[in-house]
Amino acid sequence: MSLFTGGRSDSNQTNLNENFLKNMDTDNVESKIHTMVNISSNKGHSELPKFDVVGNNISVIWLDDTFGAKDLFYKRSIDGGKTFEKPINLGRNFTGIYDHQVLSADNYVYVIWEQSPDSNGQIYFQRSIDGGKTFEKPINLGNNTGLSGTPQIAISNENTKGFVIYSPKVYVTWHDASNGIIIRKSDNGGQDFEKPIKLSENNPLSFFPKITTSGNNVYMAWVTIYDKGTEKERVEVSFAKSNNGGKTFEKSFNLTTNSKISLDPQITSSKNNVFVAWTNGTIVSEGFPLLTDTIFRYSNNSGQTFQEAISLNNYTGWSIQPMIKSSGNEIFAIWTEKDQNKNADIYFCVINSTYSKGCSYKVNLSNDSEDSFNPTFDSVNKDIFVAWTQGNILQTPSIVLKKVTLNGSNYSVYDQGPALYHDNEDYFDPQVKISDTDNRLFILVNGKSTSNDEVYFLNIDIPTVDNKNIKLNIKNGKNLSNNWILYETTNHKQPDTFDDDTKSNANTLDIFKNVSIAIVEPTFTNAAYNNAFYIFYNLYLNSLYGQNITNYLNLLTTNLEKDPQPDINEYGLKNHISGLIPNANISFLSDADIHNGYVLKNSKINLDNYDILILGHQEYVTQDEYDHLKQFVANGGILILMYSNSLYAEVSYDDNADSITLVKGHNWEYNGKTAWKSIIQERWIADTSNWTGSNYALASNVIFGNNPFGYVKHEEQFITNPNVLIILDYNATVPYSQPGQFNDFKIATYEHDFEKGKVIGLGIYPTENLLNNSRFLTFFDSILLKYVINNQTTIE
Repeated sequence: MSLFTGGRSDSNQTNLNENFLKNMDTDNVESKIHTMVNISSNKGHSELPKFDVVGNNISVIWLDDTFGAKDLFYKRSIDGGKTFEKPINLGRNFTGIYDHQVLSADNYVYVIWEQSPDSNGQIYFQRSIDGGKTFEKPINLGNNTGLSGTPQIAISNENTKGFVIYSPKVYVTWHDASNGIIIRKSDNGGQDFEKPIKLSENNPLSFFPKITTSGNNVYMAWVTIYDKGTEKERVEVSFAKSNNGGKTFEKSFNLTTNSKISLDPQITSSKNNVFVAWTNGTIVSEGFPLLTDTIFRYSNNSGQTFQEAISLNNYTGWSIQPMIKSSGNEIFAIWTEKDQNKNADIYFCVINSTYSKGCSYKVNLSNDSEDSFNPTFDSVNKDIFVAWTQGNILQTPSIVLKKVTLNGSNYSVYDQGPALYHDNEDYFDPQVKISDTDNRLFILVNGKSTSNDEVYFLNIDIPTVDNKNIKLNIKNGKNLSNNWILYETTNHKQPDTFDDDTKSNANTLDIFKNVSIAIVEPTFTNAAYNNAFYIFYNLYLNSLYGQNITNYLNLLTTNLEKDPQPDINEYGLKNHISGLIPNANISFLSDADIHNGYVLKNSKINLDNYDILILGHQEYVTQDEYDHLKQFVANGGILILMYSNSLYAEVSYDDNADSITLVKGHNWEYNGKTAWKSIIQERWIADTSNWTGSNYALASNVIFGNNPFGYVKHEEQFITNPNVLIILDYNATVPYSQPGQFNDFKIATYEHDFEKGKVIGLGIYPTENLLNNSRFLTFFDSILLKYVINNQTTIE
């Protein structure tokens, strides 16, 4: 969710399915009737759903912020999706949860996820042995993920009898920030796990693992970065295998050679066949778009050797989002292709493993004037069902479903029409699964409206394809197709009553009711940048150190903005925190407020007490402001350094004139009569290191070995106090061109204790792109919640 997203609405959500039918003229409609269930059905934002199906048992998980933090919820159906039981909250620890996955096998249900903010990222595993009725306590499988863990889970069907799996072997793999790709296995259904095995030759720049099993064979694929930050940098697809149930793995090798960019590896297997697909990137030159193609390789000898790579899209240069599945000797593949200056389309391809020279059958499934993206599919017998999101800036996104059927030796495509569409809600990111016991198709989608986000479950009788068209007239919105699937509203229920275990979350929110948080606007820094200090700096850029300057000194004094208002990022941050901690008191303060001592409990000016201060880009502060912030922490407050390059230079403040004047820092000093270039860059460098734990990093070219948020270098802090506690290490290095300057250079999000309080430094600079990055926001939320809870518990 973006910082710029509006707040929650407490009004009941419109029955969208009911409106969907009202907007149609359904007289004389011949149609099968199917069901759609609002799985989440609450007042919060429900997002990123995942599900799995075994027989009539359906397990659904999603993230939900009904109680403030984004919790991990679980819901199950034991009657093929006709009804769902009450939700179970699996993640009530007020932490950040990422890349959650769910997998089922007979009575076993497994859930994994990555978690912040502790231990540089953690991998958790939780299981149910009664089909999802109850869950055991979660197990921490590993730390030090760098929030780039992207965990994956697989089970082995080796130990089966009929349709019953006895204590399946469970494999969990993820990225470790120090060792690269890690895998752990359990031989007793997840009751306990063996020690981790390192697969990527201890190369920490190995990411995005994928796993598949076939009997006693375990196959892995991931991407590995070599020579990062140099002209020789390349990103290869790596592969490793085990033929003894994961006890040992043979040495990994690359499926690509000298690849500049490899993305999104996919892997599947069938008996001794292993199939791998990925997106290959070709760099043309600066200023031109990256060309991307879907590449495929396969092995018919359990991964010993692989056939030559082929391009499924024939090197058109605009292919992304591959997905593959195997069925006997055939492999089904889909991808998104956006030709130059055209709309994105969904392609489907069949590859025969006995003749793998390319697609034996390929078709453009969407082939229309709308953009199509995020495809997914499942198959049963001779039928393949493909769903995707369709829409553009003029069209409300909908979910489209098509069926591909094998007729003899030929394939036919049948248009089932948009599976879900409504003018007032966007539907996106479908997932498709087919029941392995009856003739039913299940689709899970996210719905986004102006009020909140919901998770919808569609339960469809697999239709018998004939030549009849269902003609409907849409009163509101564009008729996307002549073939529509309708949904009955009987299962569109009012919000579920949460069970007692979940209700405790609401009670937990009571600890937030006395929390006071202030966001400090950088009013002094804004003034320094407003046609003032930096004109002077650049005017005398080439002056000698110690040389007295007496001209243009007026540029070193500047007035503050009259009646300053928080900018959009500051307002967005306040709204975001208000949604995260609904009962907290959140306000804005200015640099002048801190200068005057408003944050101190025993201040003569204001007796208000703040629990947490969040600084903006406070590059310029007065000595009094600096001292008051330090005293605030010493008294037990929590100071969050949201931006780097804070507390860097000293200014004086004239309350009557409402102006600031440079005093010292930024390689300049000014005594009111003359200014001179100084060796002092950071004004309080030693003191700042002592009580905040870090200083501004004057490094021109930093390489981030761990970059979970896609951060682009801007301004950073580096750790200069050995007593800090690392929360998230970005594995930063400085090029060899600057030897000796940074012997122990570490950029990290960290916690530092100072007397009775704490300083939390993000270490990086949250640009607008970062503030709209959902992974970063989840991480920030987990930090804020952790220290709010700890601080309130200490106070109580």
